[in-house]
Amino acid sequence: MKKVTDEEFEKAYSNQDNKNIIKAAAKKYSSKLSKDAQKTCGMHGLWRCIQNHDDKYGRKFTTSLFIHVDWECKRELGILTRKPLSFLGEHDEEIPSPAISGEALDILDTLTEKQKEIMYQRFYENRTLEEIGKKQGYSKEAARQNINKILSKLRETTGKDFGV
Repeated sequence: MKKVTDEEFEKAYSNQDNKNIIKAAAKKYSSKLSKDAQKTCGMHGLWRCIQNHDDKYGRKFTTSLFIHVDWECKRELGILTRKPLSFLGEHDEEIPSPAISGEALDILDTLTEKQKEIMYQRFYENRTLEEIGKKQGYSKEAARQNINKILSKLRETTGKDFGV
């Protein structure tokens, strides 16, 4: 992940093609997100796209930008529709939201502390597989496999597909 300067961001944001892509991606969420939230998602998506885009993979910058903005909008919707679950237990003093059923909390109890931490890093902190692997002491591929195993375990426990 490359470091993005304010100048790089301003240059990319002033590009009319990028603005059009941001608007097109955020427009899908116009009935669920405010204009302000859409703009914020667009700017976050642009920032992430500048950080992560690599031409060597054969994808155009605008394609990556659309994907990043779409992802940011989905992430924002998720934040608005639910309160984050505590995956760290005693380190978090928040009281669970009444919207979180006892069943959901029971499901989390099926995971080990390390599995909870990995899921927290991936889905709450939005860390990449590479970052998770480094932090846990293994490769990006091992991190992916580990997350897939955890999701499979949750699917088996609940009988539900999480769409991830």
